[in-house]
Amino acid sequence: AITSVEKKKWEKAIDNELQSLVKNDVFEIVNLPEGRKTIGSVWVLRVKFNVAGNIDKYKARLCALGNTQVEGIDFEKTYSPVCRIQSIRILMAIAVEFNMKIHQMDVDTAYLNSKIDKEIYMRFPEGFKMEHGGGKVWKLKKALYGLKQAGRQWNLHIDQDLRKAGFNKCKADWCIYFKKENKRIVIVALYVDDIIIMSEEDELLQQTKDMLNHCYSMKDMGN
Repeated sequence: AITSVEKKKWEKAIDNELQSLVKNDVFEIVNLPEGRKTIGSVWVLRVKFNVAGNIDKYKARLCALGNTQVEGIDFEKTYSPVCRIQSIRILMAIAVEFNMKIHQMDVDTAYLNSKIDKEIYMRFPEGFKMEHGGGKVWKLKKALYGLKQAGRQWNLHIDQDLRKAGFNKCKADWCIYFKKENKRIVIVALYVDDIIIMSEEDELLQQTKDMLNHCYSMKDMGN
């Protein structure tokens, strides 16, 4: 893609992604500690289209090469739950039965909100201008896409934020949360960075959206 006629567009997309990583405090530039190894990275380039089928944007995402991570050094646990399809069907039935409103939101660059749980060092990605002398690497501070534990770290992060906001976790499905206020209830279901919010009350829906918007950069997909 970089050698194509669209080179300038891809270079701009890569620059935008690097700026996003800096803005989200994803890494710091350090000397590689003695005895430590680095992992690599890869650029994933994708053209996004709008509903009319026309090109909407050129998207670049930097992903760590998780296949080069060493278990016990770079990662431990990797399991991360998602809401089961059976649970979503049950929630839809509940919403119909009790005339609940259903809204959907999406978290922008979700993984970059969560801190990493290990010391991970990564070589400079292609396109990153190195102005700090030789021997420097990225020390990752956030759960960059591609890391084996990235999904788990994100799930732990949003779980903590929902609990702080007064939500309780459903025992039957760890990606469903609910909060009761008097006789009113709001339900949240998670599928990685996609979020379903349900309630009979507009006020509770908006309160939940406001809380999520305060914690993260969100896209409101409406009802």
